[in-house]
Amino acid sequence: MLTNRRLWALTRPHHALRNTLTLVVCAGTATYWAQAWFLAAALSGLLPGQTHDVGRVMLSLAAVLACGLTRTLLTQVQVRVASTLGGRVREDVRRSLTRALLHPRRLRDASERAGARRLALGEGTDGVEPYVVSYIPAALQLQILCPILLIVIAIINPLLAAALATALLIAVGAPRLWSRLLTRRGAAHWDTYEALSADFAEGLQGMRTLKILDAVPRFRARLNDRSDALHRATVRTMRVSLADTALADLGIQAGLLAAAALTTLSALGVLPSGLLGGTPALSLFTLMLASELFRPVRDLARHWHAGYLGMSALGSIDAAIGDTDPSAESAASDTRPGAADGETHRDREEHRAIKRHHANEQHRMGEPHRTDDEHRVDNQHQPDEQSRDHKPHQPRGSVLRLDRVGFAYTPDSPPVLNEVTTTITRGGITALAGPSGTGKSTLFDVLLGFLPASGECRLDDRPLQPEDISVVSQHGYLFPGTIRANLSAVASDASDADMLAVMHRAGLGRELASWPLGLDTRVSESGRSLSGGQIQRLSVARGLLANRAILLLDEPTSALNPELAARLLATLREEARSRIVIMIAHRAEALEAADTVLTLRAGTLHRASTSTAAPTSTSTTVMEIR
Repeated sequence: MLTNRRLWALTRPHHALRNTLTLVVCAGTATYWAQAWFLAAALSGLLPGQTHDVGRVMLSLAAVLACGLTRTLLTQVQVRVASTLGGRVREDVRRSLTRALLHPRRLRDASERAGARRLALGEGTDGVEPYVVSYIPAALQLQILCPILLIVIAIINPLLAAALATALLIAVGAPRLWSRLLTRRGAAHWDTYEALSADFAEGLQGMRTLKILDAVPRFRARLNDRSDALHRATVRTMRVSLADTALADLGIQAGLLAAAALTTLSALGVLPSGLLGGTPALSLFTLMLASELFRPVRDLARHWHAGYLGMSALGSIDAAIGDTDPSAESAASDTRPGAADGETHRDREEHRAIKRHHANEQHRMGEPHRTDDEHRVDNQHQPDEQSRDHKPHQPRGSVLRLDRVGFAYTPDSPPVLNEVTTTITRGGITALAGPSGTGKSTLFDVLLGFLPASGECRLDDRPLQPEDISVVSQHGYLFPGTIRANLSAVASDASDADMLAVMHRAGLGRELASWPLGLDTRVSESGRSLSGGQIQRLSVARGLLANRAILLLDEPTSALNPELAARLLATLREEARSRIVIMIAHRAEALEAADTVLTLRAGTLHRASTSTAAPTSTSTTVMEIR
C-alpha cells in the first residue's frame, strides 16, 4: 500500500467521490495511450519506404487532437471532483479538531499551546487536502494502470516488458527504503515549525508583558533559535527527499534507456519481435508506451511532495484531537494544579507526559535539568510562609522625580498628563487612585517609556530607564510552560531559593507546597489552569523576582480575598524599604495600607493631606485624573 493509512481513512466517508476522482485521473492518463497509438500511426506513414497515405495521416493527427481535447475536459472534471472531495475532508478534519479542542476537559488542559493548535487547524488541515485529492488518486492510478500497461507491452514485446517491470520496481520500490527516515524527518520538521508558531503566537499575545519584564531580547533570541532549528530541519528533510527523487529518477531513466535499446534491436531484427510482429508503427507505439508506463510514477512523485505537509502534520492533528472519550471525563474532573490529593488517571498521564517533554521545555525556556528527587526535595523543604523571614534587598532607588511631564494621545485632544510634577521616595507604599479610564495606566506607560511624553522622569538625578522598573499588571500574561519558566523570564540566573522566596512573599507558598511538581507545575496559556487570585499573586512574585529599583503594580489585590490582600500588602510594605513601590488602587484596604495616595485632576497634579493614613504612615497625598 503506497498511501498512509490514517490519511486514507479520511476518504472512507467519501469513497464515492474518491473512486470517481481516481477513475477520472485514470481516464485522463489513458488518453495518452490512445494519443500514442494515433501519433505512431501518423509518424509511421511519413517514414521512407512506407505508403504515404495523406488522408490516413491527417485522420491520425485529428485523433491526436481529439485525445488532447478529451483530456482537457477530463481535467476540468477532475478539478471539480477534487475540490469537492478536498473541501469535505477538510471540513471533517476541522470539525473533529474543533470538537476536540472545545471539549471541557481540553479547555482546562495546562499543556495546551494555542499557537500549536492554530497551526493544526490552519496549515495542518490545509496540508491534508493535497494528499487526499492528489497523492491518493495518483497512488491508485499507479497500482491500476501500470500492471495493465505492462501486460499490453508484454504482448507486443515480452523482453521489453520484463526490463520495464524491473525498472518500475526500482522507481517505485527504492524510495520506500527511505520512507521511515523521511517520515521521522518530516515529523521533526513539523514539530520545529509548530514550536516556532506557538512561540510566535505567545509572543504576540504577551508582547506587553515581555516589554514590561524587559524580556524582549531573550524572547527574540529564543525565536532566532527556533528559526535556526527550523532551517536545519528543513535542510535535513530536503536532503532525504532529494535522495528519494534520485532513486526514482534512476529507475525511470534506466527503463527508458532499456526501452530505446530493445525497441531498436527488435526493429533491426537482432532480437525476436513479439506476437504482433515488428512493424514501424508498432515499434513507435511500443517506445511511446514505455515512456507512458512511468507517467504515473512521475505523477506520484510530484503529488507526494505536494501532500508531504499533510503527512508531517498528522502528529499535530492527532495531538490536537487527543482523547476526548466521555468515559474519561469523570477521571479528569479536576486537572487544576492544586488538585494534588486523589490524583486521577489523567493527572498521572499528564505527569508522565510532562516528564517526557521536560527536557525540551527546559531547552525552550533555558531551565536547568531537574530530577523527580529534586522536585520532591523542593516540596518537602518549603518552609511555611508564616515562619519565613524575608530579608529585603539592599536599597537601590531612592527618589523618583517627575518634572513637567505631559502627554496627549493626539495633538487636538486635551492632555491626559498636563505638566505633572512630583517627587516619590522610597520607604512607603504610594497609591495612585481615581476612577477607571482617567489616565493612571497612561502614567505607568510614560514611566516605562512606552509613550513619548514631554518633560523629564529621573531616578536619583539620572534619566529613568525601562530596566529600572518591574511591573505587575492587573491582568498579567502567563506564558504556557512551568512556574519556573515564567519566573525565570525576568531573572534567568535566579536560584530555586530565590524563586521559592518570592512565591512565599507573594502569598503562594501553601499552594506551591500542595502541587506535586512544585516550581515545575505546568501553567496553561494565559494561566487558564490557575484561579484569578493565583495568576495575580504569581505575577507579583515575578515582579518581586525582577528586583528593580521601582515596582509598579496595577490593582494587585483586585482578585484576592481580604486575608490574602492583607498578606500581600504587608509584603509590599516590606519591599518599600528597599525600593520605590507605586500601585494603582481602588479597594479600600489597599488605599488604607498606602503611606501616600496620589491623585491627578484634569491631568494636573494636586497634593492634599487627609486624616486617614495607614499604620506607620507619615504622610498622605492624593492624585486623581478626571
